[in-house]
Amino acid sequence: MSKVSTSAKILLASSLMVIGAAATAADNGYYAGASYSDVKVKADDIGTSFRLSVLSALGGYQINKNFAVEARIGTGARDANLGGTNFEVDSFAAVNGVASYPIANNISAYGTLGYNQVRFKFTSAEDSGKEKLNAFNYGAGLQYKTGPYAVRLGYESLANKSGITVDGVTLTGVYNF
Repeated sequence: MSKVSTSAKILLASSLMVIGAAATAADNGYYAGASYSDVKVKADDIGTSFRLSVLSALGGYQINKNFAVEARIGTGARDANLGGTNFEVDSFAAVNGVASYPIANNISAYGTLGYNQVRFKFTSAEDSGKEKLNAFNYGAGLQYKTGPYAVRLGYESLANKSGITVDGVTLTGVYNF
């Protein structure tokens, strides 16, 4: 319980720093937000898959109406237990380019491309350890924007490397300064 509480405190403090830094910026192209990712992890070496989730804080800059850059940091929000071994996302960090194209009033299609690091932690009665996975990521989805607020829903592939695939659905809320 205390690990989740500590992770939540770190994530909240990081979110407040990103929001505070963006709020003091003179240019209104800055934005901040949070995302929740429900991902499926498939590991070829254990021959099975399981679901985890990641809660992230993000900050970005809208360069023009069709392109932004953003950074995300996060931690695991839901663990998985497989055969007596507990798996969790220990930490997550990403830098992404975000391209968007309006398709209707307040609705746009978007795509992401970037690089991230996912750190997994596993524990069992016999062993424990961490695994770090650095990989390119990509995604696509829809965004609804009204005033300074935006909501995104999309698919993301966070990693496909070294026999490990991490992909799933991400819901993101954004506030534009």
